[in-house]
Amino acid sequence: MGADQSVENIWARDDEPALAMGAGHSRGPTLEDALKLLTQREQTDLSAAFEHLVTTKGDKKKTKSKAGDDPHATFNFDAFKELTSGIIAHDISETLFKVMTKCSAKVKEGLVDKSGLFVTVALLVKGSLTNKAKLYVLIGSDGANQITTEQLHHITCSLISSALHSKQLNPRAVIWGGEDADSNARLARVFLDDATFNPEQSGGVNQFTAAELETWLANNSLVVRVFDTVFRSCFFSASDLSSDEIDSAAQVAARAMGQSVEEDEVREDPLLPTILKHHLHGPEAKDTATHSLLDATSVLFLNSHIPAEHRHLWRQLFASNLHGDSFATLMKHATGRGPTILLIEDTDNHVFGGFASGSWEVSSNFAGDERCFLFSLKPTMAVYRPTGYNKHYMYLNHGMQTLPNGLGMGGQHDYFALFLDHEYGKGHSKAHPHSTTYHSPQLSKQEEFKVKHVEVWAVGLPVEHQAVKGSVLDTNLEVQALMEMLTGKPVSGLYEPKLSDDEEDNED
Repeated sequence: MGADQSVENIWARDDEPALAMGAGHSRGPTLEDALKLLTQREQTDLSAAFEHLVTTKGDKKKTKSKAGDDPHATFNFDAFKELTSGIIAHDISETLFKVMTKCSAKVKEGLVDKSGLFVTVALLVKGSLTNKAKLYVLIGSDGANQITTEQLHHITCSLISSALHSKQLNPRAVIWGGEDADSNARLARVFLDDATFNPEQSGGVNQFTAAELETWLANNSLVVRVFDTVFRSCFFSASDLSSDEIDSAAQVAARAMGQSVEEDEVREDPLLPTILKHHLHGPEAKDTATHSLLDATSVLFLNSHIPAEHRHLWRQLFASNLHGDSFATLMKHATGRGPTILLIEDTDNHVFGGFASGSWEVSSNFAGDERCFLFSLKPTMAVYRPTGYNKHYMYLNHGMQTLPNGLGMGGQHDYFALFLDHEYGKGHSKAHPHSTTYHSPQLSKQEEFKVKHVEVWAVGLPVEHQAVKGSVLDTNLEVQALMEMLTGKPVSGLYEPKLSDDEEDNED
């Protein structure tokens, strides 16, 4: 395993030393230590996984009924590789198995017992940030005490890919068009931009200690969630993968809108959102994501930055390749729809956009608030949040002679950080060197760019279903409770539903 880093050092928990190491730190972790960290359901799942490992290619003499009770039962690497195949990369499996052998009792070399499995999994899914940082270094460096920038980027890319292939995320990742290796690399680079090392401790080489990685993980909750998702998917059943706090009210609301949502698809704070398609018609209803600029990795990135109450459900309002190249059509589909994400691809293949915290409405004034942000997806990933210099978050105007006509975010009139002209097909992104509103650089390759594709996605519950007279909200207390939880206000003064675009056309 490379450098012989002790398991006791990995297991150490600064917050609970007695629990982790026993009295006086005189012994390594035991099965009893691990059981204290795992819930009863997790213990049951892990026992089932152990029985499967032992009876697959481990100890072929053991039957499943005896394997779990035999203190001498073991499994080998072939069995573990089969269990984790398709979830984690081969090199990660090898390193983890070596950790398990060191956490095992006195067994033959190359074998793992129940204690080794339980202790290692407890470290992975229930350990402190200290534990996880040390494991991150071990896994990424093949057992060294430090990890280089290149190794850190490689293991982070691998974990992102593994998470999107996991039992928890893969069904929705496929709907979003699956992962993209280039996007994985760009997202990993975003994470690494926050990592800092001490040149004196690393000998001037770009490498990180476990302590430095712990600080990095503390500032990157998405990395920790990806890490947890991967390893929980390896060892626990699908019913245990979602958060313990299932947002049942959001499920009821989704079903009330005609969308079937499984229990493990709507969580308090999901990594990937569910796509609502009930409102789409014709070709739009077939496969929304195949018409999108977004891949699952990009959605993972953007969803982590929008407010938590909007992360459950996304729905496509406008796509130029479906609705046509028309600013009027974009306005028709995008205005009055609540918080949205605007995506633009220019003819130089740069992809960028912005999150609008409230509904787009035609006005000569700026709108929005400090929750708005701009972002870039290609050629680099980044998010640019308000500086507080001004409140020029959102702008939409049309049919004016003295003011700009179009959609803008940040900057000022005729000098927006991001602007789509009402004469569809052109726009600009101006920053010398940064936007005053968002501190964003020029997002497009050319300051004055040509539009290749535009999309608008609404996020969170549709506004037309948040308070509808004569709807499920009048009779369903659970949905009312959800709306009060999301808005922080009582659901009262219910109003007539906003007609869909098709219904508006029929009324005309």
